Amino acid sequence: MKLLISPHNDDETLFCAFTIMKEKPLVCVVFDSYIQVQRGNTGATPDRRRDETLCAMLELGTPGQLFLRLRDDAPDYERLRAWLRKQRDIIKVDGIICPAWEQDGHEQHNGVARICRDLWPDEQRTEYLTYTRTGGRSRGAHEVIPTPDMIARKHRALACYKSQMEVENCRSWFMGPINEYLALPPAESEKRGVDVGGVRL
Repeated sequence: MKLLISPHNDDETLFCAFTIMKEKPLVCVVFDSYIQVQRGNTGATPDRRRDETLCAMLELGTPGQLFLRLRDDAPDYERLRAWLRKQRDIIKVDGIICPAWEQDGHEQHNGVARICRDLWPDEQRTEYLTYTRTGGRSRGAHEVIPTPDMIARKHRALACYKSQMEVENCRSWFMGPINEYLALPPAESEKRGVDVGGVRL
């Protein structure tokens, strides 16, 4: 079974719903939600956001999900690295699906991406695109093409994230385009500003 790494609750549905429906990976959410609560979105508690993910994963049909429960306001990347190394060396997952490192990308998405690149070779790693701070939703050459049923299921999964639709600057992510893109292979991605190095955090 493959392992899909989602930095936050909702990243897996926003950027990987079609991939989840096709590949049936175990979904792992890394960070719990504390930053949003601190910013005033009091409804986005860790418990509520985990429940929203469970609801979304029922729609997408993943065989299972787990939550590492690392705090997003104090990311413990070394704990994440140790856990992922165990999945590679002891559990021996078939491959990993993880965010790509992107120029001006979300710092926690990029942090997760660099660790995954350190631990898995290119041939065992599928990278998905999310967004950048300067360019919004990322688009690549490798679009995941869904069936009409998959589109309907993704819309139902997105609707599970009510805590995010309550936030004005998040709402459009759940009501807008639902395209998904995989990253280019490492040799090509250098031309698009995607880091192919193994920089450790």
